Amino acid sequence: MPALIAFDADDTLWENEIYFETAKDRFKHLLASDRDPEWTERELYETEMRNLAHFGYGIKSFTLSMIETALDLTKGEVTGQQIRQILDYGKELLQMPIEPLPHVEEVLAHLSRTRPLMLLTKGDLFDQEAKIARSGLADHFTYIEIVSEKTRKPTRPCCNATASSQPAFAWWAIRSNRISCPSSPWAGAPSTSLITLPGPTNASSLRRPSAGNTTK
Repeated sequence: MPALIAFDADDTLWENEIYFETAKDRFKHLLASDRDPEWTERELYETEMRNLAHFGYGIKSFTLSMIETALDLTKGEVTGQQIRQILDYGKELLQMPIEPLPHVEEVLAHLSRTRPLMLLTKGDLFDQEAKIARSGLADHFTYIEIVSEKTRKPTRPCCNATASSQPAFAWWAIRSNRISCPSSPWAGAPSTSLITLPGPTNASSLRRPSAGNTTK
């Protein structure tokens, strides 16, 4: 059987982190009278990391972390209007444009004619389903799996669900120049390799990804 190729979604097939960076910049500006922007960004990141165990990844988690950070940094004096603005940042992220990166559609169309493809992404189920639908890429994939984390333990069951067509060889493709690539989820496959696609080279891409960004 031809080798299965699994693709990450956010920041591999389409841009994602740049929209979270814009939201973070707006959030820092919103609280600029209370805290230094760098301090605000650091506090937001630490809040996101603490909240992963409670809310997981995704836009809703990111929005809740912004609200919590605002409450902490203002000692509870954040205004209702500021909270409304933060909620609007989150709603705008839910409507972010999902446009495939250059040549993605051609590559997927070519590969899907000769081998099974899987879209394997993590994050909030509603967020990821909506982004996949808006991308227009779903028809290229034999399998689409949305998981809470890409460690071997939670990912293996979704891969085992395809055991009837378990690939003799699997490739795991992720675009990155700043993210620690995960180990392959196909622990049971006879052979698995990682493809690291070149990521963006602009300075902003080297900043710490948010917990809302599902490519980490």
